[in-house]
Amino acid sequence: MKKIIFYISAILFCLPIQAQQRFFGVIQDADGYTNVRDTSGTVIGKLLDNHVFADWDAQKNHKEWHSVEYGAETGITKTCPNGNTHTGDIHKSRIRYLADLPQLKKQPQSTDKCLVYANDTLTIKIIFQKFNPQKHAIVYDLEAGFVRSIDGCSDLTGID
Repeated sequence: MKKIIFYISAILFCLPIQAQQRFFGVIQDADGYTNVRDTSGTVIGKLLDNHVFADWDAQKNHKEWHSVEYGAETGITKTCPNGNTHTGDIHKSRIRYLADLPQLKKQPQSTDKCLVYANDTLTIKIIFQKFNPQKHAIVYDLEAGFVRSIDGCSDLTGID
């Protein structure tokens, strides 16, 4: 009985993680780009292949056009410190979700101070170092008792 409860708990724990991952996608289009349109269908922008964006309609499989938010300058969803993001609609056939991409595996050269993940086409190296608050502009909310922003970016997760 304990095993059954454990497996059910594990599945329920993983469902929100999987759902959250599906909100992020990349452009996959044979033309090398896809047009972003407003609600009237007018082209308002262009996203190149592999551009990362947030798909607010990822859970709505019945919709042909998905509302997306993307960063213009860097190809990431949120750009800091100025937060320049754009929104528009793209056809769902041009979306490949990050959760569906080939998974990265931890590599043997990883250490306590450096993690390396890779697959056949991509390698990501994460280096850990101590955070030096003197090298950053930190804004505290003294009344609430938490950090409001770091280097002008206030939409970070886990800064409190």
